[in-house]
Amino acid sequence: MLQFRILCNNYVSRGRLLAEHGLSLWIERNGTSILFDAGQTNVWLRNAHTLGLKPESANAVVLSHGHYDHCGGLEYFPFRESSAMVYVTPQAFQKKLTLDANGAYRDIGMPWRLGDSPESEGRVASTEGKTEILPGVWTLGNIGSYNSFESVQDCFFTEEGTKRVPDHMEDEQILVVKDGDGLAVFSGCSHRGVVNCVEHVRACFPGRKIRSLVAGMHLNGEAPERIQKALEYFSQSDLQKVIPLHCTGITASAQLKEALGSRCVLGAVGDKIDLS
Repeated sequence: MLQFRILCNNYVSRGRLLAEHGLSLWIERNGTSILFDAGQTNVWLRNAHTLGLKPESANAVVLSHGHYDHCGGLEYFPFRESSAMVYVTPQAFQKKLTLDANGAYRDIGMPWRLGDSPESEGRVASTEGKTEILPGVWTLGNIGSYNSFESVQDCFFTEEGTKRVPDHMEDEQILVVKDGDGLAVFSGCSHRGVVNCVEHVRACFPGRKIRSLVAGMHLNGEAPERIQKALEYFSQSDLQKVIPLHCTGITASAQLKEALGSRCVLGAVGDKIDLS
């Protein structure tokens, strides 16, 4: 059995729950629970309690990358009551900047830092490449480039010494969960390209079937040509379920639903979605 609940997303469609620009998922598989990302505030935690979930029971916490809307809510994780490790790439703690509409740099990095809470000491594990964090559960970093139409947006920057340089989002990692004889893939924002993410999983697990993709796809505001290429890819793929969330955007999500029909599942905060 593999299922997940949406704790944080840009959209909510039921009462007593909250939405914000961010992502957080509560993933359950055969008695194991994983918190994947933590939104930008305590919204994920409030929603978890409203839904009757116990975050302190998580077996692991996985952060997809170092942006505020995926890591900011880690400040509210109940480290004192939990023994879960946090799995994150070391590059996620780098300075993260973007250019706003006025051409000014804005900090979009991880507001939480090692040592911010004494209870979190010794609870953060660095992951790179392919790492099995639990039986049948892996993080995948070092996402490669497998096509000519996906690249990281040029509005992201980091710092090297006193210089601001383009951020190629090398901190991004994917979560892969064994689902029967196949795999389920979870991606926070797919900054390096959602098709690249899927193809990277195929390269790391040759011969294994990818059953489902749950992802912020970062297609909001992208060029129509890039969105069309992604639509063509998923239309021709054998994925059984594609669940677009967060930064996929309303337009691209609607296009995916039209192209994939019942294979595309649209989700909002509070939804429970079965993948097996």
